[in-house]
Amino acid sequence: FINNINILIYSKSIEKNYRAIKQAHNRYIEWVRKYRAVFTLDKYHLIYFIKACKFINIKAIVNI
Repeated sequence: FINNINILIYSKSIEKNYRAIKQAHNRYIEWVRKYRAVFTLDKYHLIYFIKACKFINIKAIVNI
């Protein structure tokens, strides 16, 4: 039984964060397949906090 999984990623670059998120997601999917766990996208959320929009590339996209 798997109830909650949280991943925290932090850096000064949103592009680095997105690459790290994608890598973490891919490792999670491998784990899900290995242990035949159920993965529900309805409960999957991405939340990020920023100090100021002028310092980051808000047009960057993460594709998972």
